[in-house]
This record gives sequence, structure tokens and C-alpha cells, in this order.
Amino acid sequence: ALSRNASMLSVTDIHDHIAKYLKLPDSCSSKNYAFEFVECINSVVKEICMQENRESKFHTLIVDESTDISVTKMLIIYIKYCPAGTKSHRTVFAGMVKLTACDSGVYFSAIKEFYMTNNLDFQKMVMFTAMGHPFC
Repeated sequence: ALSRNASMLSVTDIHDHIAKYLKLPDSCSSKNYAFEFVECINSVVKEICMQENRESKFHTLIVDESTDISVTKMLIIYIKYCPAGTKSHRTVFAGMVKLTACDSGVYFSAIKEFYMTNNLDFQKMVMFTAMGHPFC
């Protein structure tokens, strides 16, 4: 599903396909299980991307602010980088951070915490892009 950029709901199709070959517990057939499956895959894919970013010479930080259905402010983070030893750039979804307020100090603190959590180097950031109108 991830490699085909398919919907998360297509994970149930993957589950059904695997069930043809393996005996899966009945508890594994719910959509919640499918989302847990995607989260497990995502954690591996995210770590690969973060490691590639750590090894790259530079990166661009791209952020956008969003409000979910419960009116919670979120900072969506993308990173564009060139993996070491390649000439092609990748733009990856790096994560989402819940915001406590909408001001530059909160944005900076959220980004700084994200960098620290993911062991990323601020010194490698060569460009910062805020998509649309990210500030409330």
C-alpha cells in the first residue's frame, strides 16, 4: 500500500491476501488492526527516511499548519533531502506535531523538539518553507 501510494484502507486488501496463505487470528480482521499494521510499517519507513536525512549533506524543511475536526492545531512537517551517494531528491512526510498556540515561538519550539526527537541537525537545513498561510 505504501509503495503504491494507496489509501490506508487498502491495508484490508493486504490482510485478505495474506489470509489466503496464513492462518490469522480472528482479532486481526478488524480495520483497527489494519491501521495498527500500517503504523508498524510507517515506523520502519519513517526511520529509514530519518536515517537517510541524517546522512545527507543538507535538507529543506517544509511545514504547513492544519486544524483537525476537533479544532486542534497541528504542524505538518515534510523534509526534502538528497540521500547520500545519490543525485535525486526525496520529499517525505516526516510527521505531525500538536501545537499549543499559534505564534512563532510555539512553531519554533515544536520544530526544535521534532529535530531533537528525530536526532536531526539544524545546521544542515538550507531552506525553510511554510506552505500557504501556516500562522493562525
